[in-house]
Amino acid sequence: MRLSLLSSSLYSVTASPRRSRAIAFFSLTVVFLSGSATVPTFAADTVTTQLSATKRVQTKDKQGHITVSFVPFNKALPGDDVVYTVTCHNQGDAPAADVAITLPIPAELTFIPGSVEGNAEVAYSVDGGKTFGLLDNLVITAPDGASRPARADDINMISWKLRAPLAPAADAQVSFHASVK
Repeated sequence: MRLSLLSSSLYSVTASPRRSRAIAFFSLTVVFLSGSATVPTFAADTVTTQLSATKRVQTKDKQGHITVSFVPFNKALPGDDVVYTVTCHNQGDAPAADVAITLPIPAELTFIPGSVEGNAEVAYSVDGGKTFGLLDNLVITAPDGASRPARADDINMISWKLRAPLAPAADAQVSFHASVK
């Protein structure tokens, strides 16, 4: 199963054997601004997915204790920490192998290094998904041909591949944090 939120605002869902379907979905702006949405799946697919966006909120009580929570939101301001989470659920009777999720980082956000979570192998892209790899192995090439090592703020897509098959009735989550520019 592969879930990709492409820059054209389409999800691409594939499952073994490699069937591919494009699903028209909401715009990145809506994803960026509000809580969650369930990605439609087809009868032949056994893994359902849900994408959610929350905002990190920090509050201080009268004693000065700080509490951090993550809440759905309608508006995000520059500097806000936004968390994208994809939850995969295997509703089938057999383990789902090769579950992979790819998400773009909207242009309005900057990836926060060290924030990726999930029991998965992670790869990054700085070229809109043409190539993926570890950040240390990625290079940015300027229009004049000069190159430099990629930085965390160059990342524009993240890909996860679950380390193990997703058991029947099981859930898996992957997520990353980004800061509003």
